[in-house]
Amino acid sequence: MIFLQFAITAAIITVCTMGTLFQYSDKTLVFVYFFMFGLSGIMLSSLISTFFTRAKSAMAVGTLAVSCSLLNIFTNKWHGKSNFWSMFVQVLLLGQSV
Repeated sequence: MIFLQFAITAAIITVCTMGTLFQYSDKTLVFVYFFMFGLSGIMLSSLISTFFTRAKSAMAVGTLAVSCSLLNIFTNKWHGKSNFWSMFVQVLLLGQSV
């Protein structure tokens, strides 16, 4: 059932963005990308919720985990080069080597 819900959502997003944002991209790849992104969010939430007994704690940690993973993308976009904050996020928060 959840696969059908994400398939419908991904299809709607794909149709809405094909005319402007992804007009030169393959429709199938865009659909698969949005479908897998939605499923990975649910799987991450399920994984994090197993470590907590309270839903509020799991929600807070899950939001923090997603924010930290997205922070890496934004820090690498600053001025088109790596800087101190980019290296800080990669090494300390995400455990990646610079």
